[in-house]
Amino acid sequence: MKPEVLIIAKNAAYIGPAADILQAAGAHVRIAADSGAGFQLACRYLPALAVLEAADVPCTEFCTKLRSKTETCKIPVLVVSDTLPFAACVCAGANDLIRPSDGAEAFAARVKPYLAYAQAQNAAGAAVQERNQFCYAAAHDLKAPMQNIAQLGSLIDSGELPPAETEEAKKLLYGCTQTAQQLIDRLLKVSRVCSRSLVPKAVDLNPLFDRAAQQLQEREPKRHVELCREMLPWVWMDPDMAVCIVWEALSNSWKFTRNCPAPKIAVTCSSSGGMLQLQIADNGAGFDESCSQHLFELFSRLHTEKEFEGSGAGLFIIRTIAVRAGGTAQLHALPRGGAVLSLSLPACGEKTAKAQK
Repeated sequence: MKPEVLIIAKNAAYIGPAADILQAAGAHVRIAADSGAGFQLACRYLPALAVLEAADVPCTEFCTKLRSKTETCKIPVLVVSDTLPFAACVCAGANDLIRPSDGAEAFAARVKPYLAYAQAQNAAGAAVQERNQFCYAAAHDLKAPMQNIAQLGSLIDSGELPPAETEEAKKLLYGCTQTAQQLIDRLLKVSRVCSRSLVPKAVDLNPLFDRAAQQLQEREPKRHVELCREMLPWVWMDPDMAVCIVWEALSNSWKFTRNCPAPKIAVTCSSSGGMLQLQIADNGAGFDESCSQHLFELFSRLHTEKEFEGSGAGLFIIRTIAVRAGGTAQLHALPRGGAVLSLSLPACGEKTAKAQK
């Protein structure tokens, strides 16, 4: 998530270069021509940083209004002026003064720490939100099997059930414990994926796909899935995470093609801008695109458990690994059924890959 930066300036010659510098530093820039319009923008899109071209007029009013509106978070305000003294800017409520005459490099150097802080705050907020979602999903999904285990155990202990019903209750109890164990195993895997320290290296994806396909085939020897894989370039990521993302991606397609008379999975790739664009397409069950906003949520399922087994953690794991590697993950439904999982992962340089072989 890019930090929001608000620029308030009348000088057209200044706005363009300043906006370019901020955007190149990873910020999302909004521009206003005066402090009134700027304050309205700040109320709608809370900025992480405000840059105010003050000319000869102190910025007291804008800073005061901004502080009163955002009491819980102190938004830094940088004043741009060649005429105002630094003391006047501080007294007005600004955090720093930038001289336009010092040039673009000075401006970039001055705003850099503020943007870095804003980006760190965004990352911390996202981490807290993801942790809260994780805890809620874990508690929610474990609640049902644990309640069933308690109820079934109480019935069996009571001794009031006939022998046949007691045996049936024991089978159900065993099934509930298996479900709970599977959820716990997935939670442990999610935890490792989210918290494990990463050591990126050059990784050849080809044997990883071959090994995963072999393991999936061994699990279901009666199934025949047509797997077409291009020769894939090497990626630059943590080797263990590479194994995990390949397994989760391929097993996801393998599972959802189970009801197809002629199941097919195609793995293709291309390279662009130092990133490997990997696509895993299948002709399986597909999904409703209108529900796509929930695809990568932890334990979110678009199919019932009777249709397809699983906990709903696979896509969450895939996205988490891709993002931690510096890439992205997307899933789209195909028009005639099936889906395509698109992974953007850091490509490994050809020289590095050859040296690794």
